[in-house]
Amino acid sequence: MSLSQFVDLVLLALPEDVRPEELQPLAPKAMWRENPYGAMCQALRECPRINWNAYMERNPDVKQAGADPCQHFIRHGLHEGRKLVSWHGLKKPAIPGAPLLSVILVNRDNAHFLRKCIDSILNQSVSDMELIIVDDGSSDESAAIINAYSAADARIKTLINENNRGLLHARKQGVKEATGSYIMFMNSSDYLAPDAFKIAIKTIVKGYDMVKFGAKAFTFLNLPTDTLAEAEAFYNGGAEREYFYSEILSSIFTKRTLSPNLWSAIYLREIVVSAFEELPDDSLGGCGDALELIAIGRHIRSMLKIEQKLVYHNCYPNLDLKTYRHKFLDGLYSTARTIKAIQTYSEKYSLRINQHELCLDLADEIVKKLLSLPSDKTTSSCFWHLVDTLGYRFISRMLLERHQDKWGQILEFARPVPVPYGKISHIGIYHPVLGHGGVEVVIQTLSQLLIRENYKITIFTEEKSENDLEFPPEVKITYITPAYNGEATLARRMEGFEKAIAKSGIDVMLHAATWRPHIGWDLLTLRQHGIPVIIAWHATFAFPLIGHFGLDLHSLEKAFRSADAVTCLSTMDEFYLRRRGINAIYIPNPVKQIPYEPRPEVPPRIAVIGRFGADEKQAGQSLQVLRTIVTYAPWVSMILIGDFYTDEQRLLYRKKIKEYGIEKNVSLTGWTDHPDYFLKQCGVLLSVSYWEAFPMGIAEAQALGLPCVIYDLDIEQAKNNPSIIKVPQGDFRAAAAAVLDLLENEAEWQKLSAIAVENAKKYSPEKFAARMRALFDNFQLSMPVRIYNCADYDALARNLAFYSKRERPAVWEKESACAKSFGSKGAFNAF
Repeated sequence: MSLSQFVDLVLLALPEDVRPEELQPLAPKAMWRENPYGAMCQALRECPRINWNAYMERNPDVKQAGADPCQHFIRHGLHEGRKLVSWHGLKKPAIPGAPLLSVILVNRDNAHFLRKCIDSILNQSVSDMELIIVDDGSSDESAAIINAYSAADARIKTLINENNRGLLHARKQGVKEATGSYIMFMNSSDYLAPDAFKIAIKTIVKGYDMVKFGAKAFTFLNLPTDTLAEAEAFYNGGAEREYFYSEILSSIFTKRTLSPNLWSAIYLREIVVSAFEELPDDSLGGCGDALELIAIGRHIRSMLKIEQKLVYHNCYPNLDLKTYRHKFLDGLYSTARTIKAIQTYSEKYSLRINQHELCLDLADEIVKKLLSLPSDKTTSSCFWHLVDTLGYRFISRMLLERHQDKWGQILEFARPVPVPYGKISHIGIYHPVLGHGGVEVVIQTLSQLLIRENYKITIFTEEKSENDLEFPPEVKITYITPAYNGEATLARRMEGFEKAIAKSGIDVMLHAATWRPHIGWDLLTLRQHGIPVIIAWHATFAFPLIGHFGLDLHSLEKAFRSADAVTCLSTMDEFYLRRRGINAIYIPNPVKQIPYEPRPEVPPRIAVIGRFGADEKQAGQSLQVLRTIVTYAPWVSMILIGDFYTDEQRLLYRKKIKEYGIEKNVSLTGWTDHPDYFLKQCGVLLSVSYWEAFPMGIAEAQALGLPCVIYDLDIEQAKNNPSIIKVPQGDFRAAAAAVLDLLENEAEWQKLSAIAVENAKKYSPEKFAARMRALFDNFQLSMPVRIYNCADYDALARNLAFYSKRERPAVWEKESACAKSFGSKGAFNAF
């Protein structure tokens, strides 16, 4: 046996009030280094908290042999599982002439079960007992039955309450009347096995403060047999064994080896009396047994769990099948009240258990029950009832620490209740960073437009850097803890976000970070504070379909459904979400008003927009487009407007550009809040991102008269607009061919440039601001559902099929005419 195992065994045997740090100072430090076993033995022998005489009294064989109790414990007692606790033995009556056992029976409106219950108590083989019956305001014939039994048997004491005061109050009445050495509690709908008293008393006199026994579940309802089997397994969980000190509470509530009820155990009277004196007089709201066990467990030093089933427990005495589900929900609420009670009274009781872990383990039951319910209005109400009972922070922490994989399902229950919102004047916008990125530029433009519309703006973000965009001075920026460095940081971020929201006074939140998993916790926070949520979905719905950032599409849909609305940049997104019951609203990105200057000739420069190094496949595709263009038009230069997720990606991309021999033709600008400066120098815009179409950049390029080449993503600007040429997803040859065709055909370019300018007028700042104002002014109303034709649906199906399978569909195997003409020259063999 190792020293650590030896120490663990010793600590299990120590009395409750002995701490391991108290032992080490009792032996010289040198002895702990040179002979740790000897040091432990000496510390145990000299520990003033350990009563070695009590050890000998509890172990008569040690006393009879005249052995040294400390040596015997170390050499033999540890291995044999002997404990360093006092032995109570058979208690003498606390009051002269009092019985050995007091049974406290509480009844309310259970007349149809009462006779069988009382008979099972009075007919026990142990007759040295008293039965204290407390009738708690029954409206049936219970009082008459109780009075008849009381008149016939002198062992019965009766207490009749005219009004119902609750189970705890009734039990406290019974405990005050009890005089026996031991106490048992009974439910009036249950009954006992014939030798229950004999077995319970025979076990507890061996030296325990409490003996827990098993139960046989039954009911008069026509329920499935597995329902009773689950109940019985719950009452009888765990093998027969001893429990000591704080281990009792953790076993009752967390390991579930002991069921949290009072009626399947026998107790020392003084333990129960002391515990009930600490309990409040008022009802504990359905969690009485749990809280009473906490109070009792604080006083217990040792307990034994035995396997004999001494009580027959009626699981659902007052229900019929129609109300069975309500009983299920009541059990869920009862678990929540138990958690609340533990939190409320833990300081008063000075619990020696991990309250946080204890409550989280109980909360596991809540999640399990919630997930077994259908997602409907009842479950949604149930969810918010739990949030109101336990508090948002506890619920969110419980989900964060134990059920991160279930956040999508949990959010399904948090769907908003349709209520008329007040006038919106203060708008919150959330995004984790404010650097020079595409979404950040949208937020910058959006805040400028909304301020112009007389809205107050507060931006919530997580990082501050030198590269942050400039915002109007009227915009308030609130910084909170970042959320991507592990669970502990996410927990702190949630707390900071919750405090920031509570102080902000915002009327609605535009949440722009849909790719981060913490969107679920943000939505719960906002819902808890009664703040409507609009998710600003900035990318196409293909984004989660390709599994980017580890997002689960199923969970994301549920998050969207729990929001009040989702704005999207493509009609494909709007259609996809609306078909799933989500209030999706198509609102194009805001576009700056850029004056158009006609150009006499086509500028031999290409603006390339996209994420260039998000992954190896995408980086390779974008580079192949660039190299193909330079191969056939070495005079062309290209400006890459976009960026990378990491510095490593940026360096790798620059290295690849050199390897391809096109470094003289390519310049990287990174993200910029003034793309028009570069767009004015170019003749064509090329989008190389295969999951995003960058609608804002495309719209700004159109406003400057640039025809565009994009992958076949369903954005509104491309519909009925010949100045935007769509090529198959990832087909770099078709993309290169389309770009070069535009640059070489000046007449066609002039024609499409004029069409581009006219098309961009549809996306002016004024029209965007008007659409946003309409959204806020009519926020409580669902936006009208659009009518889609078959062609739209076919395009949607093609896109979704492509992204879900991660390969090009057969419909796109046929290349464009331009690509074919290039292919005839044999120029693509090298690729």
